[in-house]
Amino acid sequence: MERTAARNAASGSAFADVFDRAPDLTWRAPGRVNVIGEHTDYNDGFVLPAAIPYGVTASVAARGDDLVRVASAQLGGAPAEVRLAIFPVLPAYGARRVSG
Repeated sequence: MERTAARNAASGSAFADVFDRAPDLTWRAPGRVNVIGEHTDYNDGFVLPAAIPYGVTASVAARGDDLVRVASAQLGGAPAEVRLAIFPVLPAYGARRVSG
């Protein structure tokens, strides 16, 4: 738990450095690999996943417009920007999931 708290704090601090505000939320997703059964679990197959000591930590904050700004603490550089208006509104749930 202490390492997760430290990673979340580091992510929040990096977010504040780039975007000049504190994040609204921070999440961490632990890493895993499939030892056997890659891409079979959603077809009623069997898998043997294993935890790995890597993961992804993300800090986010809401904006009042359609601009999404993304930065990487590992890669550095200026944040990438994209406007949500360029993505079509897709009616089906599955299609919305694919588009993000």
